[in-house]
Amino acid sequence: MATPDPIREQSLERSLPHSAEAERAILGGILLDNGLISQAIELLRPEDFYVPSHRRIFVAMTALFERGGEINPILIGEELKKENALESVGGISFITNLTYGLPHSTNIVNYAKIVRGKSMLRQLIRAANKITQEALEQEDEPELILDHAEHAIFQLADERIRQGFVHVKPVAEQLLEKIQEMEGRAAVLTGLTTGFADLDKMTSGLQRQDLIIVAARPSMGKTSFALMLAENAAIHVPGAVVGVFSLEMSKEALVMRMLCSQGNIDAQRFRNGFLSRPEWAQIAKSLGILADAKIFLDDTPGISVLEMRAKA
Repeated sequence: MATPDPIREQSLERSLPHSAEAERAILGGILLDNGLISQAIELLRPEDFYVPSHRRIFVAMTALFERGGEINPILIGEELKKENALESVGGISFITNLTYGLPHSTNIVNYAKIVRGKSMLRQLIRAANKITQEALEQEDEPELILDHAEHAIFQLADERIRQGFVHVKPVAEQLLEKIQEMEGRAAVLTGLTTGFADLDKMTSGLQRQDLIIVAARPSMGKTSFALMLAENAAIHVPGAVVGVFSLEMSKEALVMRMLCSQGNIDAQRFRNGFLSRPEWAQIAKSLGILADAKIFLDDTPGISVLEMRAKA
């Protein structure tokens, strides 16, 4: 007799998260007020609906909206007939009864959040089951399975960030509050210092959530410049923590560059070991400064963006 799989049995015994009531409220609300379909499309996708009949009706409503037509039970029924799906959803009477018990004015945003949340939980369960299955089958290398797991989870995390239009007023108010806070401080910089006064003056420092790309021809000092930004932020900004990923250069080569930069030492002389006593003293001083700075290096070759994100 085969040993039962507790993971698979548990998944089968419990139904997946869903709220049929919230799904019904969204569809009924659209029937009462066709203008709500735009909000629903903005916040939801057909696959977010768990009940198959609700999903098909939402697809039919979307098709009518795209053609600029009215959304009512009769037209939805005609749309479903094209796919031979009218009877499978329960007929015209089922569609008509979607409005039963609903207030005439329905705010579907709250219902959409419920439906979207349940959908995300189902996706997470499916991803977890797939990861578990791959781990149990052991057909791939553990590192590859882990990469698949990271990709699946990060993809769900990205899916979570689905925002609609935001009125300019609250954004402007938040921005004004930040400006007022800066006005009350003597500091010129609003971000992290780059260590270059002119650059800080133009950028107000390295800003949170900014993607900064340093571009130049080969051997023009891109790596040295990036390392100097990392050093300056870690050394001069209290509590700053810097992570440096290097896909080509080893961590030893990176540290050598940072030591030479801090001590103002010629890298070629350092590499050859032809240093004077004052220069050795400068290297020792630079080592002390870097040792106290929270700079972490990773020189894993061919590291993926997902791995970077996980380590960060």
